[in-house]
Amino acid sequence: MYYFAWNTQLGDGRLRAFHTAELPLAMRLVSNPMAEELSRQIAGAWAAFARAGNPNHTRLPHWEPYSLETRATMIFDAGNTALARNPAKDELALLTSFPKGFPYDDE
Repeated sequence: MYYFAWNTQLGDGRLRAFHTAELPLAMRLVSNPMAEELSRQIAGAWAAFARAGNPNHTRLPHWEPYSLETRATMIFDAGNTALARNPAKDELALLTSFPKGFPYDDE
């Protein structure tokens, strides 16, 4: 599991971190020098996973497998890439507080 958190510089920084923004970096298409190391981290993780089924490589902190107990998630951010455990715990707690089937209860 990973989360891309780097706020891109696209559109003078207005686009920020958006869905699929990491894809050019995974392919090593870097237009911003701030993203060079981030691109190496992401591309390396994708290549390592394709080769061996494990995204760990030397440019990343150790990446633990995801489980429901730890919810280990690699947070990719330029200069701040780190592994987080249960990074969305507050959001998850809110979502699980609703009754099962809410708002589409059969009643």
